[in-house]
Amino acid sequence: MKNRLVKKLLAGTLVLVMVANMTACGKTASDSKAAETDESQETEVTEVDQEEMLSRAITAAVGSGSTDGIEKEETVYVFTDASGNTQNITVSNWLKNEDSLTAVNDNTTLSDIKNVEGDATYDAEGSNLTWTSEDGADIYYQGTTTKQPPVKAKFTYYLNGQEVQPEDLANKEGEVKIHIEYENTEKYNDVYVPFTAVTGIVFSNEDVSGVSIDNGS
Repeated sequence: MKNRLVKKLLAGTLVLVMVANMTACGKTASDSKAAETDESQETEVTEVDQEEMLSRAITAAVGSGSTDGIEKEETVYVFTDASGNTQNITVSNWLKNEDSLTAVNDNTTLSDIKNVEGDATYDAEGSNLTWTSEDGADIYYQGTTTKQPPVKAKFTYYLNGQEVQPEDLANKEGEVKIHIEYENTEKYNDVYVPFTAVTGIVFSNEDVSGVSIDNGS
């Protein structure tokens, strides 16, 4: 089993459905209908406000969005040890240059920035980057960050019912259980930002059999 696991945090979208009580006791039919209309409009505004707040929260948490008309897609790779402690974080950015601009502006707090596809180069002034793309192609680059991910993962290992350290599993035989616990640490005002956490583990078909999982596939 490898001691380094990769977790890709994907921003999820939460839609809050607000249900209004349309009952207007002691009012005429016309009054009730007017009240229903007012409450319905108020509910729609509330839903829009909630979704807008969550949208802003997700953008603030993962740092993706658009810059000067350029759509930006960001993927964060968190490399941990076998217990889930963060070792380093690599961030991949894709600047979608739909207008085939030769100069693309971007804002980032990443370090060790490098282009990973094409011949584009950049000039940096603080956190502002100006990418030069002679053929107007999309920009793909990577960098590192020390900012902690909004979702933490803890891995606990058991051998034949007893908790063990991951390094103690090497060359052992028996029933192995791996428990993965996620903790969301990202809040926007009083609302936790919704995320979907996807974890993949690779086993050897020669050494492992009878694999089962709870809450997954």
